[in-house]
Amino acid sequence: MYPPNVTTKRIGIDNRFIDHGDGTVTDTRTGLMWMRPAIGQIWENGTCHGKAEKLNIVSAKALHIRFANTDDWRLPTIFELLELLKHGEGPLKIDVAAFPNPAPGYYWSSTLGTEAETQYRNWPKIITNIGTRGHGNPVSGMENLRLVRRNITETSINIELIGNGNGDVIKSRYADEEIFGRTVTLTAHPKEGSIFKGWSGAATGHATTCTLTMDSTKMVLAEFVQLESFALQVNVTGTGTGNVSRSPKAETYFAGSTVTLTAHPTKDCKFLGWRGAASGADLTCTITMDSAKTVLAEFVQLESFALQVNVTGTGTGNVSRSPKVETYFAGSTVTLTAHPTKGHEFLGWRGAASGPDLTCTITMDSAKTVSAEFVPLDSFELETTTIGTGSGRIKRSDNALAHFAGSTVTLTAQADEGSIFSGWQGDYSGLDDVCTVTMISDISVSADFEKLTIADTEISVEITSVKRDYVKNQEANIFRLTIRNNGREQTRIKIPLTNYVRQTGLASEQSSWLAGLVNGTKGVTLTAGSFCEVGLVYVGSFFETGDRLHVTIVQPKSLADIYFVFKCTGGVDRNFVLVNSNFSRKSDPVDVVSNPPAIAKILNRIESLEASLAEVLRRLDGLPHAASTFSTPQTPPAQSLPEVLNWLASQERIDVSDLRDRLLPLDLLTSAVINQLNELALDLTGEMALEEIGNEIVVVRAVLDEVLANGDPV
Repeated sequence: MYPPNVTTKRIGIDNRFIDHGDGTVTDTRTGLMWMRPAIGQIWENGTCHGKAEKLNIVSAKALHIRFANTDDWRLPTIFELLELLKHGEGPLKIDVAAFPNPAPGYYWSSTLGTEAETQYRNWPKIITNIGTRGHGNPVSGMENLRLVRRNITETSINIELIGNGNGDVIKSRYADEEIFGRTVTLTAHPKEGSIFKGWSGAATGHATTCTLTMDSTKMVLAEFVQLESFALQVNVTGTGTGNVSRSPKAETYFAGSTVTLTAHPTKDCKFLGWRGAASGADLTCTITMDSAKTVLAEFVQLESFALQVNVTGTGTGNVSRSPKVETYFAGSTVTLTAHPTKGHEFLGWRGAASGPDLTCTITMDSAKTVSAEFVPLDSFELETTTIGTGSGRIKRSDNALAHFAGSTVTLTAQADEGSIFSGWQGDYSGLDDVCTVTMISDISVSADFEKLTIADTEISVEITSVKRDYVKNQEANIFRLTIRNNGREQTRIKIPLTNYVRQTGLASEQSSWLAGLVNGTKGVTLTAGSFCEVGLVYVGSFFETGDRLHVTIVQPKSLADIYFVFKCTGGVDRNFVLVNSNFSRKSDPVDVVSNPPAIAKILNRIESLEASLAEVLRRLDGLPHAASTFSTPQTPPAQSLPEVLNWLASQERIDVSDLRDRLLPLDLLTSAVINQLNELALDLTGEMALEEIGNEIVVVRAVLDEVLANGDPV
């Protein structure tokens, strides 16, 4: 047996070793007790101190030592030494928790001869921290020594089942033997109808699990006792019908067990409640079987009621019900839904129900009558027309002449080729091609289509892309334009800063030119059939439907300047379409070789006089010839150019002939004055001041006022 100071403290990897507190440990895997210090070391304060003594094999085998009050220490076999290494801390290392401060070098074993040589071929000769050496042949030098002794290693557990119940006891490990110092866990498993009462003998307690330390042979008693069983009787009572299910389903139940009962009434019955050993109105109850018990489930027959539904009012419709049956059991609910026919509306429920919602729910606690009232809807007319200088059509989602109140009609504007949709007017306004109107009265809507006025010019401009981006860390809107020379001769063009005019009339001038493309203000030469790309940068928020971009192309003095107007038509990509282009015709180029400046001036004056004479003849042809009716024509008095312009700024719409009459005495051509004013207007505001429409001139008074205030039209 171990000395009295033996403890059961576990140390080392996997708690493999039992620390006895006296410088020795027991290996629970082999049952061997080992000295923790090597020969020559001392055990003090829980560790090994000093230097291990060197011995030859003769001295090692002859050594006798007393340690930890024990004097039966012996030299271990090579296999016993290797067993320490095989289960050490990492490959081929000794567990330093069990053997602290190990002496380096070799350790003698008692295994000699061929057996040792065979072992050497399978294991390294030198091992970290601890080594082994057989002695089949003489070996020179001195080696360390570690001693070992075998103590009581084999113990056993004897288990006996007692009591009038049934059960089993399972050991956690080592079914055949229990090695000294190890712990063994016992678990009691009572069989059905029995309970585990407790341990006696070498174990105590009532828990189903106990743990034993194997320091001797043990005798353990496990007591199982038979449980008492009771019967449960379930009956159905009352005026109704139904059944009861039980879980678990058995004839008798052991004491302490629980049973769950569930009542199942038939379709026309109701569960009223539990009686006897149970109570309550819930369909499910739980009973603890501590005695024989009887439970009653009471079911009652449900009363049924009729539901009558009528349709009233000046309109028409019908009512659906769910569920759809002739009569309804007391307490059940019915959902009614009103369905007015087209052109009619549901006004509300009457009788046993109320409210304007199409759906209502009724609880059937008596016979009931419900009425659904329907009335016809008012109807309104929708008039659609097209207006403007362009042409197009309006597509309607509903072509009926009259539309019921609250109904909606979707209108889609479809412009003809050569026209563009400019917006809705009348009882609905907006710029989107598609609009939806709600018929709450008679409605009149017009679609405004503008005619696209695109002049045939040798220079053309196309917007290739419009997007938002960042320029110099500012959010900006960028237009990329492609400018083409469609003529047969090379030309030089410039592009003054363009204007972006909002639908509200607010104009914004171009911020800068996009880097990497042509700078329009510096100009570019276009050969016949070539093109260039420019990028217009606007800082801020733009791109709204109806906005317009004005682009001016300035050519050499002898050629026409061309004006382009693009309109934003909306859409996800904010598309722009060319809606107008015109040009101001400059004087024809002068042949400087055949016509010197003096001659050119004379020719220009002759042309002016010829034009004036032609105008006078045209007016004379229009005079009456009868003497009785002849009268002097009422022509405006002679005026200076500033006076004519001030008069023009006070007008809104005039005949071309009126302006021509006022300019004729000044030897000025109407088209030249209009072009000059529009050039100044575009430079100042980005908008034209005068626009010729047929035989009339439309005056944009605000723009013309700006020109007269800041320009030099004379």
